Amino acid sequence: MPTKVPPKKSFRVLVPEELEPKIDKLVEEGHYNGKSDFAMRLIRDYIDKKEEEETVRKKYEILKAEKKLKESSNDEKE
Repeated sequence: MPTKVPPKKSFRVLVPEELEPKIDKLVEEGHYNGKSDFAMRLIRDYIDKKEEEETVRKKYEILKAEKKLKESSNDEKE
């Protein structure tokens, strides 16, 4: 059974003129299905990267807190 495509919202993206030929080249080379696909994939990649950074930051904070707790526990034993 085919998966449903989520609804999409359109908005306008302005890019410097000198970038358009580079984007067109990537599309023509088959890396993207069009300029919209190019923009959408870049946005998704950026959001994924930011979410991963946030996950790593939270894990780091947890590890730091656990280390501090362990150190204070060791200090109490001494």
